[in-house]
Amino acid sequence: MSKTFGFLFGAGAEISYKMPSGGEFALDIFREDTTKSKEKFKDLRSAIEPSNTYASKWLPKEYSDKKVATFTTRVFEELIKETIENNRKLIVNRINSFDNLAKAVIKRMDEGKENADQIDNVIFNDLKKYPTNISAEQLLSFSSYLNSNELNGNGLFENRYFGVLLEYYKKLDKLDFSISDQQYLQDIIKTILQLQIGAMSSEVSRNLEDNVFEVDKLNFDFFDDLGGTLRVDFSTAGVQGLTLITKRKDISKSHPIIQFGFKVLDMIFSEVLNYKTLIDSYWYFLYTPKTDWAKFCKISIFLWNVRQYIVNQVEDKVDKTARGYYEELEGSSLNEEQMIIGTTNYSNLINEKLHSKNIIFLNGNINEFYDPYLNTIGSEEELNKVESHFIVPLLFTQSGTKPMTAISMSEKYVDYYRKLKAADAICTIGFGFNPDDEHINGIIRTLINKDNKELYVIKPDSGKDVKEESEELAVKLRVINPQKIHIIFINPKTRKDENGNLWINVLEKL
Repeated sequence: MSKTFGFLFGAGAEISYKMPSGGEFALDIFREDTTKSKEKFKDLRSAIEPSNTYASKWLPKEYSDKKVATFTTRVFEELIKETIENNRKLIVNRINSFDNLAKAVIKRMDEGKENADQIDNVIFNDLKKYPTNISAEQLLSFSSYLNSNELNGNGLFENRYFGVLLEYYKKLDKLDFSISDQQYLQDIIKTILQLQIGAMSSEVSRNLEDNVFEVDKLNFDFFDDLGGTLRVDFSTAGVQGLTLITKRKDISKSHPIIQFGFKVLDMIFSEVLNYKTLIDSYWYFLYTPKTDWAKFCKISIFLWNVRQYIVNQVEDKVDKTARGYYEELEGSSLNEEQMIIGTTNYSNLINEKLHSKNIIFLNGNINEFYDPYLNTIGSEEELNKVESHFIVPLLFTQSGTKPMTAISMSEKYVDYYRKLKAADAICTIGFGFNPDDEHINGIIRTLINKDNKELYVIKPDSGKDVKEESEELAVKLRVINPQKIHIIFINPKTRKDENGNLWINVLEKL
């Protein structure tokens, strides 16, 4: 009897088609122009019949003439606050690994033929020495008050390429930099330091909130209130940098080191930026436009803008000729009945590349929409067939909890779980098992812990031992037996393992 496989595709599965990674997606949506999405919102408003109950009871008075608001750069303070508070350890660790980020950026720049002169040669021509001979380790050190036992930010100064940025700034008067590039260089350095200091300050603040007194034998209840005295100034701890990289002008004619610096900043922010709480805090107002019309507008237009961004990515940037996981699965020996396919991606790329009727969109889709008034999911035409309401694209279901209570969404998760339970093995491709996807992590965890299923994880070679990688994932996924998790390392470009076997062929031989 032929084996059946349950597949789960994440954002990493579509990178070979030039779709953005999850981190790039998080950053790019705040660069997307909102003009068309704002007009779409106004069109939805114009289609509403003002005499019906929906308009008179659910919407605020004079809704048809109220100002339509969108997210502005003022929301960046909320984003940075959430990012630093939730990801402070990740921020410090990534910035402490500045050279790794720099090398990844340089590799991309070389592959993309941006600045044909290699960065190291540019640095040597300007500074008369290579990065290997540059260090700020003896020049800078953060105050001991900032560093904690768990977070020490001084690792940044051991990185050669950060030393390069500082060396450039020291010698600006001897270099042919434009006024704008001089300011950019200062802003790049300042942003890196502000983000690092903000993360460390948040850790110190959190530790003090938990332990204000070194000795406390009184244990008075009101002492618990004292810990909130110290707070991080999030308006400067990264906000200026986020504004800089999302609102900057064209830098294609800037000095190569400026372009390099901005690309490193992009990579840092794309890896650490967290906006789940921001969306959660605004999602509530989708159901109560009377309470705060401005916030209702902002979250609605934001969701339409995310959809616009995804559609534009597929139409303009996707490499239609590229081969990836979808074609390889399509060309495998597995037939329709042997495949159960779930995806956390939003675009229709998987439908275009993989002709299967079994695809389940677990986090929404650009062709699915949500009516918060009726808590109903459907196509745009279906939802407005009887009566026109404000609707939004069904995206970020892991953030807004209400769409998960819609019958059709609940059915998807139950259907997917039951099909995976009946499969012989489960395979994930490009899925990160991150906390935002806990609703899906829970399904996988149950299948392994309770239903005794085997999980095969296809991922780029991390350089770690397979056993170490599976044990780390078991801890992350809260799986009891790590031996149920099988890591298949592949080359991300060829999608083949160390023996030259295509990932799908490895599965077919199980």
